[in-house]
Amino acid sequence: MESPNPMPAALDRLREVNSYFAVRYGPDQAGAGRPAADLLDPAMAGDLFDHAEEILGTRERRVAVSWVFFEYIARIWAVALGTAMLTGRSVALDPNRLRISRDGNCTVLHLADPIPGGSPVDEVARGHAEPLIAAWRGHVAAGLLWGNAASSVISAGGQLGSAADAVVAQSLAYPNLAAALGPENRRRSCCLYYRTSIGGYCGDCSLTG
Repeated sequence: MESPNPMPAALDRLREVNSYFAVRYGPDQAGAGRPAADLLDPAMAGDLFDHAEEILGTRERRVAVSWVFFEYIARIWAVALGTAMLTGRSVALDPNRLRISRDGNCTVLHLADPIPGGSPVDEVARGHAEPLIAAWRGHVAAGLLWGNAASSVISAGGQLGSAADAVVAQSLAYPNLAAALGPENRRRSCCLYYRTSIGGYCGDCSLTG
């Protein structure tokens, strides 16, 4: 007898952590937003970067690109780590199956049929971060974007608690993520948020260590 799909229940539990871990799922989500793979489309990415420049009060493209990547990659790391913590595997986040939309300044995730996938590294680092960084590195250094990804893993793990320690450690062992962090998991690069009109430094910023 085939085991029941654990992912819907896992996503329901994650939604209770906070809205950052939420995924809208079900057959009615099949046509929501656009496929995440469209982030590789220069026109779609350019619109997101333009919007980010406006809300951040910056004319620096690299600052906007860093923010767009950080906000997006943090959302999918949260979901991947959370479902892996609960079920042993990340929910499948293939960029052609995962759909995304915007709610104000936040990314909304949509899955028509949430099914088990691979590890968080497979689903996020290899499935999303690597192709996006390859596409966007003309705007901002790849090492900075990997720093954003590594910081996102640590942040999501902190919100999930000690039950996520093992899957967080496994994810941070991925070479590109490990290289982005120094002692005590302080990142080696700055996300550039201090260059926005809002300003400020993150707790793990390389500029304040």
